[in-house]
Amino acid sequence: MTTWDRYILRLGTFSFLVGVGIFSAFLIAGELLRRSLELIMEQGAPVEDALQFFVLRLPNIVTMSLPMAMLLASVIVIGQLSHDNEILALFSSGISFARICSALLFIGVMASLLAFFLRNYLMPQSDRAAERVIRRILGKPAPTSTIVLRQPPCGELRQLAIVQRFEPSKGIMHGIQIIFYDSGQPIGMLSAKQARWEGNGWVFIDGFWQVLYPGKIAIANKFKEMRSQDWQGLPQPPLQKNIEDVRIEAMQLDPDKMTIGELKEKIEHMRRHNVSKLQQLLYLTELHNRFAFAWACFLMALLGAPLGLRTRQAGLGLALGLSILIVLIYYFAWYYGTILARQAKIPILVGCWLPNAISFALGVAMLYRSVR
Repeated sequence: MTTWDRYILRLGTFSFLVGVGIFSAFLIAGELLRRSLELIMEQGAPVEDALQFFVLRLPNIVTMSLPMAMLLASVIVIGQLSHDNEILALFSSGISFARICSALLFIGVMASLLAFFLRNYLMPQSDRAAERVIRRILGKPAPTSTIVLRQPPCGELRQLAIVQRFEPSKGIMHGIQIIFYDSGQPIGMLSAKQARWEGNGWVFIDGFWQVLYPGKIAIANKFKEMRSQDWQGLPQPPLQKNIEDVRIEAMQLDPDKMTIGELKEKIEHMRRHNVSKLQQLLYLTELHNRFAFAWACFLMALLGAPLGLRTRQAGLGLALGLSILIVLIYYFAWYYGTILARQAKIPILVGCWLPNAISFALGVAMLYRSVR
């Protein structure tokens, strides 16, 4: 690594961090600070709870500011090098503009990795915690732990299991009721205090089952322990799901609050059980966006370097304005494409990745012209 590489890296990193601070402050002042003050002044929330909410929402704010900060850093660094004629000295030494930009693109790659980590691992956890704080402040009850398991997940209903509480680590369900259906009509029920997973099936403990066939008398039986294989008398084996199926279906989370691993598990589960394409698209678009958004920082670095040559005399004001405008256009195209992809109006690759493809093509074209 040459001396000027280190110089550009140092200047670019400093400008990037300043940009993160500037744009995060804008986003905080525009929404987060207002929301925190509302919690204190209108909802009567303790200051420590409002502060906890504020801190938990910061990863979301910082993540959204990263592409804007990277674009601003690229424009400022190249603009300053050009304004001070340092870039001419580098050109006269036989160093191409593309080579000069390589240090900025490296910072863009690092920023993209940071965005990927924040968006996929830190943000989902912090957003869940922030939601719990809001519920506590507003006095709302915590989300019910009751889960509903449908068999099959789509198509004609055969079983509906209602579970009061599920402990995935122990493989135990508490307070389970299963209603059996035939042609849309309930024909039987199984109730048990517990259901325990034992390798190849569920063991129901301390309960009873009852079946009422049309035109026939009811059949009922109590049991202390019954395995899902021992279903004589029932219309069909109860709870035809393994523990992984139950664990995935029990995740009552919005797609944007899931980690990347949880999203992949959910999508694989939906594909395995032939869930409708529209339902799958809700999670598929979120999974694609996790990777698409991570590239935004690198793409902004690619766009910002040629822009820096063209705004070298304009100063920080124009650089800041251009950064906001370009990223707003990028975000608008990305969000709009995502909405269309979720509705199956356009292919998911087009909806989630087209803004990246356009930004990349535009950045390469501008860089090529600048090099020439």
